[in-house]
Amino acid sequence: MIKVSEGSEGIQITYREDYARDVFSRAVSLQNAYDTLNLSMEYLKRNTFIPSTFEFEKHYQYHLEHFYLSLFGLIDRCYSLVGKSIMLPDSVIDKIGNIQIIEKRLAENQHYFKLLDALRTLKSNQEGLRNTRNAIAHKNGVTNAHIEALDILGIALDYKSYFPEGFDFDKAEEIIRNGLSARTEKELELIRNTLVLDIENIFNNLEFIYNEVGNIELMDEIKYEY
Repeated sequence: MIKVSEGSEGIQITYREDYARDVFSRAVSLQNAYDTLNLSMEYLKRNTFIPSTFEFEKHYQYHLEHFYLSLFGLIDRCYSLVGKSIMLPDSVIDKIGNIQIIEKRLAENQHYFKLLDALRTLKSNQEGLRNTRNAIAHKNGVTNAHIEALDILGIALDYKSYFPEGFDFDKAEEIIRNGLSARTEKELELIRNTLVLDIENIFNNLEFIYNEVGNIELMDEIKYEY
């Protein structure tokens, strides 16, 4: 493919090579989504984002929103990889409603039932977080009591004189941050416990498809010639 992009002549691409390239492209996209999700999880473990002109809670909210979007982006790309593996065209894989189309196609072949179950398990295990993801995607953003409390505490610093003498703002912030971290860690742990196994299950069931496709005689014929 590099030779083709460089304008070389006399290049022949078989159906097998074209299929492998398309599947590899979807697999790389999935890997990128997985790396992005893990990067978000890494940032959410931080206790500080110094140096920065933004407050801790602003950083935390940003990475929390990115985490939710990345999680469901990862699920979408798993479906896209499967769609390409069963030779659906890009016009179908990338359209709205693609998940239902891919599931319907898998349900038509009994040999794909285990793969269909693996995809549905991946999706259902994260379904409890979908409402939060949808709120972010629809521009409402994500928030919770801890982030709101940190915002309020930041505003309250301008009105210290109205608080009881001896009120420790630093201690209050520490308590709220610890609560926020504990709540987030609970969600991250749930994902760590299921996500990797669910994706591995999908990959294990894809092996059958690749073996099946590899035995098609047409795959060794020339598809493109440059």
